[in-house]
Amino acid sequence: MSAKLRTFLLASIALLALVLGYLVAAITSPKPHLNQVTTNLSLDGGFNLVDETGQLVTQESYSGKFKLVYFGFTFCPDVCPIQLEVVSRALNIAKISPDWLTTLFITLDPERDRPEDMAIYTDNFHKNIIGLTGSLDQIQHAAKAYKVYFQKVSDPETTGGYTVDHSSIVFLMGPDNNYRQHFTHRDSAEDIAEKITVIIQAAKN
Repeated sequence: MSAKLRTFLLASIALLALVLGYLVAAITSPKPHLNQVTTNLSLDGGFNLVDETGQLVTQESYSGKFKLVYFGFTFCPDVCPIQLEVVSRALNIAKISPDWLTTLFITLDPERDRPEDMAIYTDNFHKNIIGLTGSLDQIQHAAKAYKVYFQKVSDPETTGGYTVDHSSIVFLMGPDNNYRQHFTHRDSAEDIAEKITVIIQAAKN
C-alpha cells in the first residue's frame, strides 16, 4: 500500500469517526424537559396600541397578568389561523382564568385591520383572545420590542394587493412583563397548555 493511499484511508477513517461521534452525541444528548422554563431571551415587551373597543392600551394595561402574545394579521391565509387555532385549543385545555392570563393578537397589518375587524376575527377563535392594532409606527415599535420580523409584500391576488410576511412565534410574558417562554408551530396545543399551566401554577405558589 502506497503512503499516499494510506494517508487517504486514515483521513477517511478519522472523518467517519468524527461524523459518527457527532451523530451519537446528537441522539443520546438529553432533550429539554417539557416543564423546563426558558428565561434567557431578552425582550422589551412594551407597546402602545389600540384594543378591539378603540381604547388605548399599553403593556401596563395588563399588569399583574401573564400574557400570551402573537403577531399576525386577519388577511393571513394560513399561518395565523392555524397558530391561533392551536392557541385556542391550548386555552381550552389549560382552562386558566382570565384573571391570570390574557391572550393578545397584535396585527402586523394596521392598514386593513381596524379595531372592529380585530374583534370579529379573534372572536372566531376564542372569547379570551384580544385583538390589538394601531398606527404603523405603533405596530413597528411593538414588533421591535418582541423582535418580530414583518414585511409588506406585493400580492395582486389578495385584497389590497399585498400580503405580509412575518415570523410566527407565541410569547408567554410574565406579570412583570418579562419573557418566560415562547412557542412555535412545532408545539402542540397540549404542549402549550401544559407549559403555561406549570409556569402559572408556580407563580401562584
